[in-house]
Amino acid sequence: MPLVVLAVIVSLTGHAVGAAASGWALALAACAGACALARVRALGLLVALLVLGLAGAGRASAARWRDAACTTAMLERARTDSLIVVPDVDAAAGDRVPGRARLPWCALAVGIRARGALVGGTAYRVALAPRMGTRRPIVELRGTPAPDARTSVLARWRAAAARRISARFGPDAPLVNALVVADVHELDDAIRTRWARAGIVHALSVSGLHVGIVAGVLALVAQAAGAAPGRAAALSFVGVGAYVLVIGACAPAVRSAVMFGAVAAARARQRPVSPWAALALGAWIPVLVDPAVPLDLGWQLSVGGIAALEGAGRLCRTLGLEGS
Repeated sequence: MPLVVLAVIVSLTGHAVGAAASGWALALAACAGACALARVRALGLLVALLVLGLAGAGRASAARWRDAACTTAMLERARTDSLIVVPDVDAAAGDRVPGRARLPWCALAVGIRARGALVGGTAYRVALAPRMGTRRPIVELRGTPAPDARTSVLARWRAAAARRISARFGPDAPLVNALVVADVHELDDAIRTRWARAGIVHALSVSGLHVGIVAGVLALVAQAAGAAPGRAAALSFVGVGAYVLVIGACAPAVRSAVMFGAVAAARARQRPVSPWAALALGAWIPVLVDPAVPLDLGWQLSVGGIAALEGAGRLCRTLGLEGS
């Protein structure tokens, strides 16, 4: 097993245990079990891996504590003063959209129930107490714009892209917004049902398929403009990174962008590409942003599915069944 893959497995194990509040003893046991399965015998490497796993568990535990403290602080602040809330996308009265509530020392993902028209990426000052009983608190927002507060440039770009799509595509705009900028709040339930019955409802969530299409289009455009393959790959990676940031840097898109970047860098330097190392990096980088990602079912299914496909392909090649 490549060392980078083993290190990522141990780190992810520590993050998962820490995010689940399972305790340091279980984190240590889980990391030691991963090292034992990989047959790590070098004492220095074993200690380094165990420290890496415990560091992941500590980071996830600290993030869980910080989120709980942030939620409590926001509830107290909302009772006595105003909050700054930034919706991710535009919303009309009655819409429910994602957003973030901010204090000077923390930010928290919230659901926003709009009581009036809201502009994505714009900071609003709201004095209504949010309901803090769910994983994503709900804020009923009919606040006033807060021009003195910092606003999200990326959220404004995303909202502007959604507005342009709405103006150009008319009645099909909700579906295009879902497929292009990951804005699903206007998507009709009938569309979701039809796509679910067709078995392709996962395509409505921006993930590896969408990132791959964007990367392929950018690389083709760069090569058509005369760029060498290596430069075209680098330019497409830069474009994909910008796209992923604008749509909110959701974990599936970040994972796909990192895997694409790892493969592109290896090919640009004419080095062999390790699919396991690319998958390990793609699975690990989103955890640096959100330590609770390993507990997400979508992350588990995606990473497990890619690993199963790669493992099955290698097994078929070993048994000589490839192409049969």
